[in-house]
Amino acid sequence: MQYKYLGNGRALFQRKSGLRFIVDLKDLGTVNFISTDIYEPDVTFAIEKLLNPGKIFIDVGANLGIHSLEAGRIVKPAGRVHAIEANPQIFKLLRDNVILNGYQGFVHLHEMAAWNAGGVVRFSAEPDTHRVGAVRVKNATNYGSDEVVVEAKRVDQLGIDPPQVGLVKIDVEGREAFVIEGMADLIERSDCGIVAEFVPSLIEETYGLDKFLKLMNDLNRTPYLINTTTNSFDRVEDMPRQHTNLAWLK
Repeated sequence: MQYKYLGNGRALFQRKSGLRFIVDLKDLGTVNFISTDIYEPDVTFAIEKLLNPGKIFIDVGANLGIHSLEAGRIVKPAGRVHAIEANPQIFKLLRDNVILNGYQGFVHLHEMAAWNAGGVVRFSAEPDTHRVGAVRVKNATNYGSDEVVVEAKRVDQLGIDPPQVGLVKIDVEGREAFVIEGMADLIERSDCGIVAEFVPSLIEETYGLDKFLKLMNDLNRTPYLINTTTNSFDRVEDMPRQHTNLAWLK
């Protein structure tokens, strides 16, 4: 691993894989990442196991592009990555990281909010806190004063070929159901797996947990726990009550 401070709270970090990232040191998650070279190991495991060369990876809530670029290493040169990021500040870092690694030929960037309808989405960002990439959508109880308005689109509008999609990753602060509604046609027409953040309290607050589970059942996707201890996907018998990442497989 290699690390170089760039000034203004930014650093250049090179992973053992050889990929390089410009990171924001105000984000404690980033500090842990450059200290350990580990980033969301359950999601990383799922990407490595479920994604194949030549396939398409869709990264909704791509943040700095860590998962997008690592997925790019798997799918290239024939495959594609669609990296979607709504936060304008983070999108600049995502774009810079794609260019820095020379991946712009097959990592396609979308500065937008993936949603269940076209229009705009309003959120507040947290640029000066320990979670730089975090956002709060308008109806959240902890919505801040620093409002950002971004274009919203359905993923189904992006012209992605469903049979080629191998895996979708979604991390959008508890609004995963709205993203999935906006890509229901793609999901129905593909065998793709979905790795998504699962926060029951937020899903209940914003969408309804029972409604969400019915949506996933209607899309023929079954939840699995991502077990990095046994390197396996364990079928869920009782839905988790705590924040976790789940793999929804056909």
